[in-house]
Amino acid sequence: MSENRSAKSTSAPKIRPSLLASIASGTLLNPLNSSMIAVALVTIAHSFHVGIPTVTWLVSGFYLAAAVGQPLMGRLADLFGPRKVFLLGLLLVLGAGVLGPLAPSLGVLIAARVLQAFGTSTAYPSGLAIIRREAGNPDRPPASALGVISIAANVSAGLGPSLGGLLIAFADWQGIFAVNILFAIVGLSLGLRYLPPDPARSADRSSRRAPIDVLGILLAAGALASILVFLLSLSQSVRWIFLPVSLALGTGFVLYERSVA
Repeated sequence: MSENRSAKSTSAPKIRPSLLASIASGTLLNPLNSSMIAVALVTIAHSFHVGIPTVTWLVSGFYLAAAVGQPLMGRLADLFGPRKVFLLGLLLVLGAGVLGPLAPSLGVLIAARVLQAFGTSTAYPSGLAIIRREAGNPDRPPASALGVISIAANVSAGLGPSLGGLLIAFADWQGIFAVNILFAIVGLSLGLRYLPPDPARSADRSSRRAPIDVLGILLAAGALASILVFLLSLSQSVRWIFLPVSLALGTGFVLYERSVA
């Protein structure tokens, strides 16, 4: 009898398939868009009459924004609720899907990619928080649920270049951005219907004092952006100044984060 009770207590609860489908519809967008753009870089470079080193900011800017965005969105999910942040991210993806095809310049297109990166960065931390809450065990989310999310992300990353090539063939590079409108609408529909409402919560004193580590975000983003500018300039005139700037900002980030909660 005691063995049966122990087995029941340690067995991981099952997460509703509808809930997993809703979360997966958002988590697949980041890896999909990170790989899909690769096949469009040459076409976009010709369209805006720029070189390949310049157009690669569409890739680098996306990764930079995602590197900053995922921990930030996780913090926002803690403060305001994962469902709200998850749906907000899909709205940002929808906005980027509209802005991208209408971009009059490469700068605006890069801004759309940054917006897209922040939007797609909300799904994983928010979705993981929802899964843990539904499982009733924040320290041990169901491995099967995490496996579904991981499979969705890996499959979408693998299909990205093929889907991107298909979209370019039929809708030029604009299709790579416009397709996110459809994905965002599907994700919003599923999320509004199946994601559980956020629980009422009161922020603790530490959250009220410093809800977001703004200085840490700026130092980390500055260090990453500076090293990217330096690396992307190696094929042209090398901008050496950004190397010590990156090292200084990175050092400042480490020292500052050692002194804050």
